[in-house]
Amino acid sequence: DPFACLWAALDLNGTIHTYREHYHKRQILSWHVRKILEASAGERINYTVLDPSAAARRVDTGLSVSGQLAELGIACIPGYNYDVMERIWRLSEHMEVDQATGRPGIVVARNCVNTIRELETFSWEPPQEGRQAKKTDDRVRDRDNHTIDALGYFVMTRPRRHIERERIPPRSFRAYRTLIDRWKRGNDVIGGQEQAKVIGW
Repeated sequence: DPFACLWAALDLNGTIHTYREHYHKRQILSWHVRKILEASAGERINYTVLDPSAAARRVDTGLSVSGQLAELGIACIPGYNYDVMERIWRLSEHMEVDQATGRPGIVVARNCVNTIRELETFSWEPPQEGRQAKKTDDRVRDRDNHTIDALGYFVMTRPRRHIERERIPPRSFRAYRTLIDRWKRGNDVIGGQEQAKVIGW
């Protein structure tokens, strides 16, 4: 699996600007940390959110990824991972275009090619019949979602977004699919250059 890291900044309106990504495979942890710190040079990073599973210690070494990151210079707070669907729903809310302002709550810079690719290929497990139907209902395909997870962890540290929208039954397949499709159509402000006030990856 790739190591995915995103940099996100808030403008004065609370819009999240994802302006940089680090997305690489088959490298040791210290290499990733060095690249991340080099890219962050001169920026004020307020906090770093990490997949909470990274706090688990390996049986053979007794070390955790979060502990190693801290030793290498990147202290992290654990991301919210108790309800995956809640995290996806919150992410979808921020993607949606506000009918009052005409702007989405998340803007992704064009250089974040893997983030854009994963958002555009976001998909759900196909519906099944019989005993397995309930297990796959409203389940996200667990692949090509590394930047989506990273962005979702960051969004969960932010307040909920209250905007003018068409009413859609909550927590339904149509709701998630509609919000993703709206974001794809409405996110024509990719590459915004607003001054960052809060930054986190």
